[in-house]
Amino acid sequence: MTLNYQFKIICGLHRSGTTYTGNILSEHSSFQVLHEPCNPEWGIKGVEAAYPYLTSSTPENNKTVQLLNDILNFRRQWNHQPPRQLKPLTHLLYRLSGGQAGRTWSTLRLKNALNSLPPVICWKDPFTTFALEHLLSTYKAQAVCMIRHPGALWHSNRQLKWPFDIKVLLEQKQLIERYGTDIPDRHWQLATPDSPASIAILWKLMARLISEQEKSQKSLITVRHEDLCVQPTATAEDICHHFGIHFQNKMHTYIAQTSSEDKKELAQREAFSFERDSKQIINLWRDHVDKTEEHMIQDIIGDDLGRFYECW
Repeated sequence: MTLNYQFKIICGLHRSGTTYTGNILSEHSSFQVLHEPCNPEWGIKGVEAAYPYLTSSTPENNKTVQLLNDILNFRRQWNHQPPRQLKPLTHLLYRLSGGQAGRTWSTLRLKNALNSLPPVICWKDPFTTFALEHLLSTYKAQAVCMIRHPGALWHSNRQLKWPFDIKVLLEQKQLIERYGTDIPDRHWQLATPDSPASIAILWKLMARLISEQEKSQKSLITVRHEDLCVQPTATAEDICHHFGIHFQNKMHTYIAQTSSEDKKELAQREAFSFERDSKQIINLWRDHVDKTEEHMIQDIIGDDLGRFYECW
């Protein structure tokens, strides 16, 4: 299907640098980033489940396929329900606008009606990762998938108290048949919403899908969170090269302002800030994940760690 703009995707694992990458690209003069339209809690109206699995052969009359096509053609409304408890005035403003992402969506819908969309529109949306095969083949999209060490991923999710219900994966039989038939029952049984096992299984399935798609799709590259932290400018330049855009001065300035080595690692309450010592944060998790959790994650992921990391 043909779109009247270039469609890009930043996806992969949550807490792996997707938002920061999106922020860097937002500094580009012709690049519009849309934040998580497929988030079932506060994205586009009608999104029912997280991480839908779609392939190039999924029928066009599939409900999720139709939803994605509607979003890409600006036919849906944004969900204006606040994602958390807000102060009364902020709550009212959110209900009116849908927050920053909702305002971006409204602007894009208006520009679409006026036939004045920006040349490049990018979804920053981890929830689209399992739908990559469909999106890349159907819309000729280009994608960057972010990956992060599973130990660090677990620590970051636990720090933010983000539970993950593994049922959203188990309920998708095609996904499990393709990537998870060898996962033993004991691992599934360990995967309660607040357990490192649930994050480890998500990591395992996503790593398998991403590495498979990267081998078959030239329009997809994988970027490690650790590389983005240690070499943010070089990594951002690689992403721009993949997307076919110039690395502009404003992007370089943003990186310099947000990843300076004289910044200190932030406390939990500031976990969403990007002003930090980016080189030091990549191994902080090792002091906070106990051996029981570490062994559980290692046992579940097994040799799949080698798809992106040489050693634990």
